[in-house]
Amino acid sequence: MITEITKSITHIEGFIKNLSNFSDIPPEYPPFSTLVQSSLIKSYEFIKLVYSNEKFDSYFFVTSFLRGIVEDIIVLESVHYLPIEKREKLLQGIQLLEIKERILKQWDFFQEYRPFQPVIDKGYSFDEARIEVQNIWRENGWTNFEVTSKKMMPPTIQLAQKLAPGILDILYEFIYRLTSSTVHFSPQTLFRMGWGNVNSENKMSGTISVNHMANYYKTFCQIYGALLFSFYFELFPEEIDATTTEQLIVTNIRKNLLEELRWPEMITFEEMNLQVPKVYHDQILTYGIIHQANIEMLKVGFVKNNYKQFLEAIKIKTTDGIRFQQ
Repeated sequence: MITEITKSITHIEGFIKNLSNFSDIPPEYPPFSTLVQSSLIKSYEFIKLVYSNEKFDSYFFVTSFLRGIVEDIIVLESVHYLPIEKREKLLQGIQLLEIKERILKQWDFFQEYRPFQPVIDKGYSFDEARIEVQNIWRENGWTNFEVTSKKMMPPTIQLAQKLAPGILDILYEFIYRLTSSTVHFSPQTLFRMGWGNVNSENKMSGTISVNHMANYYKTFCQIYGALLFSFYFELFPEEIDATTTEQLIVTNIRKNLLEELRWPEMITFEEMNLQVPKVYHDQILTYGIIHQANIEMLKVGFVKNNYKQFLEAIKIKTTDGIRFQQ
């Protein structure tokens, strides 16, 4: 199915390229639409990279990029239906506060490590933007929210829980935990880098490298990169303005993802020294037949369509004895 997804990525490239070109944009053009399109293009360029046939084996180092994509999706959807004027002011205000914070941190760094290099002075003030951003969040459900130098919006997990509890928050937690292990201290991730053998005297020998698990991280990037890419077409149809052709391509991507026999887990049977379920080597046909109804239902959308059915499908898959059959 990976091959089919690769074809779909190629087929939709023209649409993405057209979306990436702009000219004669009026000043009043809404920043929100621009941000959605920019995030979609970023997501596309990521999956184009990880599905590329060109030699590339540093998937461990790009896995963390998935977190940026899922946070884009959740934050943009959280402000999607605010009154337009408020939404645009909020986004512009967050941008200004982000610039201010980076100027301050940049100033501290260069003063310590390279004081002879001129950089932008830290005296910029965006107090008006801070007050406006804080007020807009408070007016729209976050009553006690306070903007600080490190917090310009509510935590992403809380935004996800408010948007679609039991769906988007689960997605975020999974991607967050997965990618955090590649950018934060993680004994498990560091131990995984060592591969080798145990000899007859019960002594180990081998080598340490992130490339030992290149195929594992490659599959992670491919499956979950394509999954997140498909979300844009569910959540932001007006901003993307895809034709029936592009919508069909994305539907096929979802279908191909669902037909993949195994999505990569964060913690695998293999690393826990557990027996791999038989479905992965001698019950493939049975697995496909049993879950065909779920595949047909979910290929039209993972988020906005069929919320109740989605939850039921997850429940069925974890209790019917098929997924974890030994």
